[in-house]
Amino acid sequence: MPKKRGKKPAKAAAVEEEVLTDEQFCLRALQRALPDGDAEELELGAALLSEGLAELREAEELEVAVEEVLDGAGVDAGDALAAITSGLRAFQLGLADPTAVFETSAGSFEAELFLDRELLVLLLLVLLALVLTAVLPLPAGMPITVSNFVALARSGFYDGTHIHRVVADFMVQFGCPLTKDAKGDVSQWGEGNPGGGSTFPLLGSEEGEEVTRGADGEEVGCIQDEHPAEHRISNGLGALAMANKDLPNTGGGQLFVNLSDNAMLDWFDDSSSESKHPVFGQVSEEGMEAVLKIGRAKVNEEERPVKPIKLKSVRIR
Repeated sequence: MPKKRGKKPAKAAAVEEEVLTDEQFCLRALQRALPDGDAEELELGAALLSEGLAELREAEELEVAVEEVLDGAGVDAGDALAAITSGLRAFQLGLADPTAVFETSAGSFEAELFLDRELLVLLLLVLLALVLTAVLPLPAGMPITVSNFVALARSGFYDGTHIHRVVADFMVQFGCPLTKDAKGDVSQWGEGNPGGGSTFPLLGSEEGEEVTRGADGEEVGCIQDEHPAEHRISNGLGALAMANKDLPNTGGGQLFVNLSDNAMLDWFDDSSSESKHPVFGQVSEEGMEAVLKIGRAKVNEEERPVKPIKLKSVRIR
């Protein structure tokens, strides 16, 4: 659990999938790769890129096409091909950087999930024939963490649970399956996780690979921490991160949204506490209004909202 020099967090749920058109996909990719870009220029670029994407997806000899585009660019065609084909497969399944839509009794908010952001930028690399890797860092994704969350959301794991911890100017935590009855025993709120030894599909994997959650000790129902060297995204305002038991590999289903800059929770900050919380998503700017409203809720001595706040549903699109 995250500590404000001594604290925790938790989660949500889903069902519907959205299959994007080529142009919608390209626009989202451009917006993520160039967040400060002019809106009209990005829309125009998306229209042009969608034409290139259609041609690329229909190419009979994809590898030859990739090699021609990357010739002399200093990018390994084999690695790029693997990333591109995987990205196209994820795109066709509607899985490229999914969005989670959280509906609570206090308002709704959305969060982008960092499934594999590198695929989006590499796809743009090929379509635009630019060597962006020479000037832009390519943040790795969090495929295991995102796949775990998406599987739980789609199973209804989070539906009807309650936000069980709110610390003003710090974080909002949710996702415990033991919080569904707001009028019953609340002594175990914040202690729940998915079932030990349960499995979930690794999104985007070629062979339908599955991941198994822990079955013993403190790791029951938990996943392995993901700390990719390239994925150094801080626990800043709106960052969606895994809650845990202040021990390695003890994040399961609970998560939290940061209400301020909480760099002391970053796994890559050697000066921080033992509580390491990897970030795997980001709440949209529009959605932060609802999150900040929740963050202002009146709480009791256990940091639980006095007026229950229900997480009605979480949809993945």
